[in-house]
Amino acid sequence: MKKEILLVAFGLSAWLAISGFAYSVEILFENLFILTNFDNKFKFWFSDILFNISNILPFYFFLKLIKPNFDYLKWIKFFIILYIITQIFQYLFTFFVGAYIAENYFESWVNQTDFYMKYSFGMILKPIITYIRLIIIGFLFYWFYKKQSN
Repeated sequence: MKKEILLVAFGLSAWLAISGFAYSVEILFENLFILTNFDNKFKFWFSDILFNISNILPFYFFLKLIKPNFDYLKWIKFFIILYIITQIFQYLFTFFVGAYIAENYFESWVNQTDFYMKYSFGMILKPIITYIRLIIIGFLFYWFYKKQSN
């Protein structure tokens, strides 16, 4: 029973840490794009692609690390620390950089936000892409499981 609890804790901590990391990458680039004159569609899709890549790739690499004598407790601690760091980063980034952008690039921020709210095609596709990302992550787990079974 102890190993099963470690597996659940490992999965939850990995999911929270990796999702928090991916979201940090997304907000970083979304705010950087406000400072540029890129097309709003490009900004929308590029930040979404970055989020998905920075969400899927870490799962792939961590699944490759898991071996028979894998130290789950060490990695749970790592993921908890990573999650705390990303949450602090997101808070500080939003507090300081968000305030700076709102103060100095307000028009660009409003234009991007208005575009996102009116871009119904992208807003319809975004949840579909989320499900596709979850299916890909599920497939990775299944693929690694099948590979270990053989």
